[in-house]
Formats: sequence, C-alpha cells, structure tokens
Amino acid sequence: MLAGKLKIHLDTEDKFLYPKLVKHDSKVVKDKANKYIDKMGDICKLFIDYKNRFNTKNKIINNLDGFIKESNYIFYMIQKRIHKEDIDLYALLEKVN
Repeated sequence: MLAGKLKIHLDTEDKFLYPKLVKHDSKVVKDKANKYIDKMGDICKLFIDYKNRFNTKNKIINNLDGFIKESNYIFYMIQKRIHKEDIDLYALLEKVN
C-alpha cells in the first residue's frame, strides 16, 4: 500500500509538476525544475525497480544484505528529494507566486 502511494506521488510530480514548472514564467523556477529533473527525475523508476526486486518474503530472505543496502539507499534518496523540495523548491515558488 505504501509502495503504491509513494509511486503515485513521485510519478505525479515527475509527469505533471516538474514539466509544468519548466514552462513557468520565472527563469529561476524553470532552471530549478530542470535541475531537479536532471538530478532526481529517476527516483520513481529506482523505487519501482527496488520494489519489484524485493516484493516477496523469499526475495528479501534470499538477499537480505542487498535488501538492507538498497532500502537504506532508496529511502535516503526519497528523503533527500522531499527535503530539497521543501526547503528549496517550494520556498522559491512561494516567493515568485
């Protein structure tokens, strides 16, 4: 359930929010959106791949070290994206709108 909600959230931002921001009147917003797309635009795909590799108990048990390592990485990347959006992107949008 969590995976589904997270996928929808990331996918919605990648397919709708960022493409809309690339067309924003402000060059600063456009540049920021392009930077986010370039640096963090593949997180949704990374998450889906991760979820598919570890979507059963047996897959996790058979590769526990990989599961732990990849879980730490994917959640770090998601946390980093959320943090950057909160302190950087959304603050910028409040200033220009």
